[in-house]
Amino acid sequence: MPRQLFSASPRSTYRESFARTRASVYNRAGKEMIPLDKLNSMFRAPQLTRTRIMLALLVALVADGLQIPFQLVPMAPEIIDVIAMLLTVWLLGFHLLLLPTFVVEFIPLVDMLPTWTGCVIAVIALRKRAQHNTPPPPVINLPPEADQKNLPPPAQQ
Repeated sequence: MPRQLFSASPRSTYRESFARTRASVYNRAGKEMIPLDKLNSMFRAPQLTRTRIMLALLVALVADGLQIPFQLVPMAPEIIDVIAMLLTVWLLGFHLLLLPTFVVEFIPLVDMLPTWTGCVIAVIALRKRAQHNTPPPPVINLPPEADQKNLPPPAQQ
């Protein structure tokens, strides 16, 4: 029997018919992912480790350091910036602060400033703050009589 592309019910929405016809993709919890979830999972920030931080800072310092000697070589600074952007996104994950830094690097004379180093330091600080802001554990309030039953006996002196 051929696969039915549209529902026989006139009240079905486009989203329902689209969900039935497209190939389903599931996340780790077994829930079906919508396209926005798939896109977000591609740009999810990796866990910051000391190695990732050191490599990202090294990439930024090397990129900023190579900008000045290669200014006279045509297209070399732009190639350095593209490589620095790709390596930084690979190491730290995508962050919106990387976009203005990437664009600023194409402005003459401004590209000699250490923008990659400053941006990588800012992204690392923001990612560390986001990783440390975990919600506190839930508080369980017990009734007063339950507290009395579970208390250890008073210490004898």
